[in-house]
Amino acid sequence: MIGQNVVVGTAKIGASYGDYSEAPCIWYDTHVKKGGTILERVTDYRFTIANNLRRVRVIRTTDGHLLKYLPSRHRQLSGEIICDFETKEELDDVIGDTAFSLELGLGGTHKAVFTGCKWESSVLSTRVEELVSQRLAFTARDVTIS
Repeated sequence: MIGQNVVVGTAKIGASYGDYSEAPCIWYDTHVKKGGTILERVTDYRFTIANNLRRVRVIRTTDGHLLKYLPSRHRQLSGEIICDFETKEELDDVIGDTAFSLELGLGGTHKAVFTGCKWESSVLSTRVEELVSQRLAFTARDVTIS
């Protein structure tokens, strides 16, 4: 994590602390939707949000150790889903060449919605009969996390 200034204090954030009482996020609490339709063959997913922050230091006498600016540059949104398909038709249905949205469930009501997605790559087996697991990498234009 990159920050501009950190001040160390002694005050607590909360008055008291207790055990975490929420249920943990289990794999079956998540989901993957492409264009609003749940993908039934997904076994795993991951995504990366790279803000590509640029540290800009300037010469000055007061607070010279602090960054003056921390601008974000071209943000990169990428990820992949891993699917197990039974037929080539299932694969063809998922990897159509039009832009799409992906909703990745993060447990409960939380989700990450990627829009303007395009498939970056998919690697097919040598024969259709061997088609079992596919890593489908994607890039996105925008993301909303709620």
